Amino acid sequence: SPVKPGGSESRAGYGASSAAAKPASPVSKAVVVPVAPKRSSDPAGSRTGPQARPLAVDVSSTPAEAGRSPVVPGLTAEQLVDLLTKGQALEDRGDMQEAGQAYAGALPACRDERQRAVLEERLGRANMGLLLSRQKAPWKVEYVVKPNDAVEKIARKAGTTTELTARMNGLGKGHAIRNGQRLMLFNGHFSIAISKAKCMLVLELGGKFFKRYSVCIGAENKTPAGSYVIKSRE
Repeated sequence: SPVKPGGSESRAGYGASSAAAKPASPVSKAVVVPVAPKRSSDPAGSRTGPQARPLAVDVSSTPAEAGRSPVVPGLTAEQLVDLLTKGQALEDRGDMQEAGQAYAGALPACRDERQRAVLEERLGRANMGLLLSRQKAPWKVEYVVKPNDAVEKIARKAGTTTELTARMNGLGKGHAIRNGQRLMLFNGHFSIAISKAKCMLVLELGGKFFKRYSVCIGAENKTPAGSYVIKSRE
């Protein structure tokens, strides 16, 4: 179900404005499979299918940094520029995993919020590029197509979605596959933390920062704080 993968979106790749959220007690990290984002500069997902797992969401009314590590001074402006230059070169080369690792490794040494925002934007972009590609990642598994297989059947068994599987593997219209073909499948666990004070949603993969989004909250600050599990959406 991956969130609206900018803007004022509460569904960031898998959520939905009309999501049916039920309180959970207690809820820790989300166990969810992202819906593949639509084709755009910053794609957004469509829907959670019956094969998708529930998505846990923590909503906080405090100004605490959702999903962020403590800021440790130490990254100078010159170091930041050098890091961004090297990271961009890796992205241009198509090595999204190495670029993401470079950005993520520098986050704990951010000097201020402006630096952190730049790094998180770059990291989110690299993470999305890695997600929607056939490049290997710790949260992907390879699958060899068997006789009578179909993308929908494969995705359902893997606990992911047909759309995301097709996007990850560059499948064309109709999602045609052949016997013996190797597919990459998503096998990670997502969680969401929302800060009402900052109107910010942080998507984490395996407990680590994946992407950040700006979100809208209920009128007159009526969005309740707490932990919820999104089981379905209309």
